[in-house]
Amino acid sequence: MFNGKVSSHRVWDSAVLPLDGVRAIKDRIAGATVNDVILTIIGASISSRKLRGGMGLNLALGVWIGAMFVFLSKFALTFSTNLHMNPMLAMWLPNLVFGSLAAYLVRKAQK
Repeated sequence: MFNGKVSSHRVWDSAVLPLDGVRAIKDRIAGATVNDVILTIIGASISSRKLRGGMGLNLALGVWIGAMFVFLSKFALTFSTNLHMNPMLAMWLPNLVFGSLAAYLVRKAQK
């Protein structure tokens, strides 16, 4: 029930972000990667939030999330080369972590 009264009962919701859909978006743009699609979804969901103080906090949050994505990518690469982490896991680890974050932010984004 969407336009009803809000009660004390909590409802849990999820968003599905199928990899085939992400790849379809990626394939429409020449040179795009899955990383680009995930970071674009995160940026769009963060920018949809309206704050009284302006967009400065959203901009800083977007830059911080992008920096954390690069940091986790380099961290996973180092682990795969020096600590014998599975290279396939190292390659997909940032996408899995930030893909989950993207799905959460899309669910919580203001409509």
